[in-house]
Amino acid sequence: MNAKEIISTTFDNIDYKGFDESDIVTALYSIPESDRSIFENTSELLAFQLVEGGNNEWNTYYGPFLIRADQTCFPSKEMITTEVLDYWEKRVDEVQNPMLKARYSGLLVDFKQQCNGNIRTIHIQAILDLIKGNYPKYAINGINKLQRAMRLAILSKNKGTIAEVKNAIPEYETKVAKDYDAGIWGRIFLLMFENIKHFSEQEKTEYIDRLEGRLTTLTSKNIQGEGNDRFDPFVIEQAVDLLAQYYNKINDRTNLQRILNTLYDSYNKATIQFSAMQKQMHWDKLYRIFDNYQFKEKAKKILAELQNSSSDVIDEMQKIEMPFEIPQEQFEEFIKEMTSGSKKEVFGKFIAHFIPNKEYQKEQLLKISKDTPFLSLCPTQLFDYKGRPNSVVGNIENDLEGNLVLHISKSLNINALFIRAVIKENINNGFFSKENIMHFIQDCPLIEIDRKAIISKGVDAYLNEDYLTMLHLLIPQIENAVRNIVEKSGRSSLKRQKNNNGFQLMTFDDLLIDEAVLNIGADFAYYLRILFTNQKGWNLRNLICHGISQISLFNSMTADRVFHALLCIGAIKSNVLKLF
Repeated sequence: MNAKEIISTTFDNIDYKGFDESDIVTALYSIPESDRSIFENTSELLAFQLVEGGNNEWNTYYGPFLIRADQTCFPSKEMITTEVLDYWEKRVDEVQNPMLKARYSGLLVDFKQQCNGNIRTIHIQAILDLIKGNYPKYAINGINKLQRAMRLAILSKNKGTIAEVKNAIPEYETKVAKDYDAGIWGRIFLLMFENIKHFSEQEKTEYIDRLEGRLTTLTSKNIQGEGNDRFDPFVIEQAVDLLAQYYNKINDRTNLQRILNTLYDSYNKATIQFSAMQKQMHWDKLYRIFDNYQFKEKAKKILAELQNSSSDVIDEMQKIEMPFEIPQEQFEEFIKEMTSGSKKEVFGKFIAHFIPNKEYQKEQLLKISKDTPFLSLCPTQLFDYKGRPNSVVGNIENDLEGNLVLHISKSLNINALFIRAVIKENINNGFFSKENIMHFIQDCPLIEIDRKAIISKGVDAYLNEDYLTMLHLLIPQIENAVRNIVEKSGRSSLKRQKNNNGFQLMTFDDLLIDEAVLNIGADFAYYLRILFTNQKGWNLRNLICHGISQISLFNSMTADRVFHALLCIGAIKSNVLKLF
């Protein structure tokens, strides 16, 4: 059989329902490949291969179903010739099934220039017929067609046609949408909401009442229920989201607050079955919703509940160990290389080697993401030591920068073994003595004379393994030295205070992204941001100086990196302000 015969025999029956265009394409592929180039067969196959939706390269409602890597489309738009359009126009009159009639007429509306209004009317009527007869195989496809009919009806400016489409929408919802079909009744509600000016107050009220009714039914379900009787806060959230958009649009704060409280109550009810991490995730979501709609007091209370649930998060976490082996000979060779030479060479090698190279680290990150693509798709939630959530690192495609900071932070942890061994050996061989360290930094123009006494006590504390004292003394001095980079470069380290006319010093993070600091070295500035101020990194300055850190942070690994940062500052010797 040819294409026309297949369609006529299988699909073109007024009573044949429950199929979609892809089923026709599958049936047409039964035609021998040698016969598919026949004009009639090609035209039929093309008619049903095109995909509905409007989001395509052609800026048309029907578009290609495949876009190749070289940006060529299949099928190509050039295949839609005048002859093909004339063929489709004949088919509009020949077929009886509204699914077929809607497709042929819709293609003409889309692609035939100066398409007459009669074709548009036929297309809208065909959609109404297939909706009223519940022809679509999938309910969502029916909604797509209703959305198309509404758009074309509005363009026609025919009040009767618009009214007929509007009447068909709630009827279709009644036929196909169950309480848990949020993707169905939600899209139908949006159909009204996105075209709200074409709906009367009574019609809008009917939509709201239906959705409010669903919300009431959904919230009355039992938490222990199953199937259609189960209590599902996620479906409730979708109903609330739609109602909230509507009430917010008409500035009905009373009803907006009421349905948001319904969402709050539903999650509060559901959390008895949630893990601590799930609870925290949902408190976070609720906080953002209430804050977004400017219910600030309720948002603060939710934030407190989120914080109170944090302690249980730590208990749920499991430590994952990833052992790695280093050949003893290679390790000893590395230590020997890093600790041999003149004093100047040893200091120079130590400083340069342990500043991460941003571009190299990015290459490593992208390689890891290629080797483990599934992990690269997942976002990462970071918690503090109490289980309180802070930063979220998105997947690598949407948040490459955040992932890079996280990757370098982990590499600093791994390198802790190496930097500790190098420092220990240089202390033992006398290179990292108190005298040599202070002599190394004495000519640095960034360290003021009165600050050297503070740094001296910090170095003493470091060499005596009093890391608590050392970190509190040296981190502020490193920040002050970075501020001096900006000021000695002729730039201001001041910024205007918010809400008044005064000034304040730039934050450490602001200093580290200043042009003067970047000119010292981009890797140097990026390293210090990860070490001291980036919340997705080590963030030592903020954790320690704001009293957030616990005692376990004051360890040799943290101290070694701050010591390294101090020597990086000390390596800036001249008024040209360059590292080395």
